[in-house]
Amino acid sequence: SALDPLIRTKLQDELLQLQAELKKTIIFVSHDLEEALKIGSHITIMEGGRIVQTGAPEDIVLRPANDYVRDFIANVNPLSVLTAWNVMRDRRDLDHGEDGWVWLDRRKTTRFKIDDHGLVAAAERDGKPAVWVSCADVERLPEETAQVFWATPGTSLKTVMLAMHRSQTAPVALFDEQSRFVGAIGIRDVLSAVLRR
Repeated sequence: SALDPLIRTKLQDELLQLQAELKKTIIFVSHDLEEALKIGSHITIMEGGRIVQTGAPEDIVLRPANDYVRDFIANVNPLSVLTAWNVMRDRRDLDHGEDGWVWLDRRKTTRFKIDDHGLVAAAERDGKPAVWVSCADVERLPEETAQVFWATPGTSLKTVMLAMHRSQTAPVALFDEQSRFVGAIGIRDVLSAVLRR
């Protein structure tokens, strides 16, 4: 904990890389919650020598077991832990219109026409044809009102929010590894996830 922040981050990254290469379980004890959330695939929080909650980082942030855990995570930045998967609305829960169109947001500004295989056949934003662009490219693209950003469920919530900001809070579409549309994230979904802690 007394390490320079840059050295500490580098050591954490090296530990993660080492674990990925060796594929061995590592038990790491830390009093720094941010460090635990970054390094751990499972975290155990203890109070007075007793386990009060064990779970994945996103479970601890989204569903604290009691007031002690809630207080313990109160100052954690959820953007460093949560992914698109944690806040998305499943495509089955979205508003389905006629002829295969699905609205991505409650304000009905953005919609996709989905074919029988779950693939996007057409996209519209504000009633105009739209192109869809990866959230990973958000920093490299000119601002354009007819863009619809997309991500995979594992994309960080921070990256999703950058895309929403660039597109004036338009929803972000989520696709699986087979390019099938699986859900969407609107600004209200992000705010609900961040504020419900």
